[in-house]
Amino acid sequence: MKRVPFFVSAMAAAVVLSTNALASDVTVYGKLHVSTDYVTAGSSTDSHASMHSNSSRLGFKGKEELDHGLTGIWKFESSIDISDAGNTLKARNRYVGLSHSMGQVIFGYHDTPFKIVGGMVETMGDTIGDRRAILGNGAGSNKFNTRAKNTIMYTSPRMGGLQVKALQSLGENKNPDNTDTQRITSVSASYARGDLNVAVAYEDNKLLDATGVRAAAGYTFGGTTLNALYEKLSSDTAMKYDRPAYGFSVVQKIKKIKLNAQCFMADDYTDTAKSGASLLALAASYKLGKKTQVYLAYATVNNNDNSTFVVADGGHGSDYSTKIAGEDPSAVSFGMIHKF
Repeated sequence: MKRVPFFVSAMAAAVVLSTNALASDVTVYGKLHVSTDYVTAGSSTDSHASMHSNSSRLGFKGKEELDHGLTGIWKFESSIDISDAGNTLKARNRYVGLSHSMGQVIFGYHDTPFKIVGGMVETMGDTIGDRRAILGNGAGSNKFNTRAKNTIMYTSPRMGGLQVKALQSLGENKNPDNTDTQRITSVSASYARGDLNVAVAYEDNKLLDATGVRAAAGYTFGGTTLNALYEKLSSDTAMKYDRPAYGFSVVQKIKKIKLNAQCFMADDYTDTAKSGASLLALAASYKLGKKTQVYLAYATVNNNDNSTFVVADGGHGSDYSTKIAGEDPSAVSFGMIHKF
């Protein structure tokens, strides 16, 4: 029997779920994001063009009113590659849970509060200028911006602008002494009032044997948004995760045009001089319609003599890495995004 392509099957499922949406309160949604990049990975001999799907996704979510003031909630979201023939459903946030006036509890696979706070300052997520090239990154190894497995997460209601998130990942691998090596504990507190947003987060990541602290703030006035973030990663064993980082981003909206700029810097990590790096990313996007936009972006990483940070780490679909410490990768990208 001939195999049905994944994308056709997924769209058929979406149609079926959509026709039953009124009865079961199911929402089908997605984001299709393709870019063509021209990359120079540190030297002219490494220059090439490529295409990426930039965390394009298909998702289903729903809710059901229950007794005792409870609402049952669920989500099943997957990355899809629309620039290739692959049919793999790569997991994104997936959970089942309960919502109440006292807060929300979910069980499953989800972004940590630490990662979410990092996203507060992001203006070029899933593109070549993604913040994760520096933030939560250890010399080109982006491991501190994660979705945690086997997770229980509580989110409080907004209380005068204040909201708390607390996540505990139960991990899955055990040492001989029965201590879990993959547990993640992550918490955050955020405050939003009017045009001001501030947040702090802490994470203890047993998989990396490291901890992290983040503090972020954003303010919007007119068509301009300014964001800033400070991060400190600490470890006694994984030295590349023992360093501070900081940076800022700016967004300027002019009718259908949006201009983005962001710069993030990592200082030297412990015991290695000249191991820091900086990311500079610029973009201009234009809205063709309510759900569709095109953009042009540029990003470059300036590595110090002993560092190998990359361009486009995170949700882009690939990173552009250097072959030699101290080289400076860069990329130009033209992309299109459609949401449904």
